[in-house]
Amino acid sequence: GLKSAKTLEKDSKGVLAQGIINIYAEQGGAEQWPYVYTNFKELGAQSKFELLPKFSTMVSRLEKSEDARQGIEEIKTVGVRYKSFGVGPFISTMLTNIKEQRTKLNDEASVKAVEQAIAEVNAK
Repeated sequence: GLKSAKTLEKDSKGVLAQGIINIYAEQGGAEQWPYVYTNFKELGAQSKFELLPKFSTMVSRLEKSEDARQGIEEIKTVGVRYKSFGVGPFISTMLTNIKEQRTKLNDEASVKAVEQAIAEVNAK
């Protein structure tokens, strides 16, 4: 779980880093966010798509609005970059789910960021 992943963090690269991101995104919170965010940005396209559902779930529950907005921006970037591959609806659904959770947390700044991200992902 979280403790095992923490001990492996320092030397993690490749598949190990993905495994740690997977555990942290599923079980972690604010303390694990910097690792998840930094390493998620470094992943290749295929790995990002595999981890996106858990990444977006983590973003939806983060305590700090700033952290959530970092994640929203990263999800939007993936959506815009790979729009030509038809990922728009997939990314928009993910962002809509984040919006619902951030609304429940009264995080207006993140809700606005999600709305803007959805508009950019869906722009022609």
